[in-house]
Amino acid sequence: MCFAGRKVNLSAITTFGLGASKVVKTIPAILHRTNLVRKMPQPDRFSFPKLHEKGISLAIPVHNAGAWQNYCRTTPGLTTNFEQLRAQAAKLFPASHRASISAAVSDGLAMESEPTAERIIEDEFPECGEDVYQNFFNALGNPAFTLAERRLIESDMDGAIPEFEQELMTDHFTLKWTNSSENVGDNIPDRAVVEDTASFLETAWNRMSLAFGRSPYVPEGGERIEILFRDIETLGYASPPDGPINFDAASWISTPGIRKPTSAHELFHKLQYAFGYRTKWTPTEPFQWFSEGSASWAEAYIWQQLSRASKLTKLFSTPDFGLYNSSYDCLPFWMFFQMRQSDASDSSPMVSFLEKYDLIGDEQLALRQVIEENWPLTDPLHELHNFFALFSFERITNNWRNNSNGEPGYPIILGPDESVINTMLSISENNLGVGAGLQFDNKVDSLASDYFRFLIDAGTTADSVQIQIDPAVNVKLSCSIAWESPGDVRQTRYFASITQSFSFAEPLVLTNSNILLVVVTGRESAGQYSLRLQL
Repeated sequence: MCFAGRKVNLSAITTFGLGASKVVKTIPAILHRTNLVRKMPQPDRFSFPKLHEKGISLAIPVHNAGAWQNYCRTTPGLTTNFEQLRAQAAKLFPASHRASISAAVSDGLAMESEPTAERIIEDEFPECGEDVYQNFFNALGNPAFTLAERRLIESDMDGAIPEFEQELMTDHFTLKWTNSSENVGDNIPDRAVVEDTASFLETAWNRMSLAFGRSPYVPEGGERIEILFRDIETLGYASPPDGPINFDAASWISTPGIRKPTSAHELFHKLQYAFGYRTKWTPTEPFQWFSEGSASWAEAYIWQQLSRASKLTKLFSTPDFGLYNSSYDCLPFWMFFQMRQSDASDSSPMVSFLEKYDLIGDEQLALRQVIEENWPLTDPLHELHNFFALFSFERITNNWRNNSNGEPGYPIILGPDESVINTMLSISENNLGVGAGLQFDNKVDSLASDYFRFLIDAGTTADSVQIQIDPAVNVKLSCSIAWESPGDVRQTRYFASITQSFSFAEPLVLTNSNILLVVVTGRESAGQYSLRLQL
């Protein structure tokens, strides 16, 4: 049976551990994440009068005791001490600022050297500060803090934010900047930089509103989203929901290639807010595969350009890294989801996903339910882990960003330097000789894959290769077997839900190809396993 190529037919899928020829039709109830309280109550609000004097609209919720306890339970490391929060404010809103990180962003395109500038930025200064700043503002809403304490932190913030004497108003945005700040990192001397950004934002707004049937979130009582250009620790951030989008002015000047993708990325966070993310539902870890991953998808969707190449390449260079443990770099899965899921739906898969999230507030469950509802019950792709296994296989064929007819949705993706980003899949290369046996002891995450390529000795007289997979206790895996020849990869078998020692013989027809590919994919409870091959 074929798992790759054009129209996918997995009707003959075999599920080991559940009975032969039995298609997985349900998802175990244990997979449903039960979170204490996700839905947000309606809180009191704190506005920032000093910032309002500068023309900046910003408000945060002041939580009641119950909501605050839920935030503390669902947000590891949330600051609860006032002095510690003030120290955090000094880092996020420093009066004397760092040097611009924009040069490091540009240098970070070479991803494989260690340590890369991009790696340093990713670790110390996340490219998008949505989560970092949101946690800060959430902490500021601690009901134990007094009004005087909040105003003291606001004064600290005020000292780091310049006066914005320049303003440009468009249909949906008010863009503000300065060229007179004592901190040169705040300044944008060329108005054209802002005008170009305004055009990029309006284009993104129109495309998002048309595609999703909703517009990006605008605070209640507001008419436009405010855009601030100043010296910040990240390329941009869009939190809290009732606040402006901030862009790093110095990086905006020095690295023009980030303007299109980063503006789309931050605006997509505002669209997420319109679907209940942070405005109705409290996210629980891990969620950045959803929040940052889908915002990175918006860069590719709107502009076919990314602010950082690793968003496309990392899931190929480290394919054994689980989807839910990913962030910006799970972009390829979202591209695959948008393209291949559309085969089973008349509507946009990303629209269906956000609508489902808005309804239930659980991003993992929303993903599973959208996949279940769009594929027929008898189709193996009705089940998330089989759907992901197809994604894993299509990374070999390079069809992962095509629909099932082979039509590409994203023919090329550019980096910030305008060059085409190419992906290279990390595959373990091995030789399998006559009478030889190979064994690999590995570990794979849930919704992640290990790839093995075997060059089989053309002189073998064996008519098959014996393959054995031994998962550890409570580990569930999938396995794909394929043969590779120049310009072609053809799958011969796919095995789902391997939960115990399993072996089979793969027939050898070396006149067609002597390169065997084995893909081991983690399902809902992945982990340690061994793989053995014997001629």
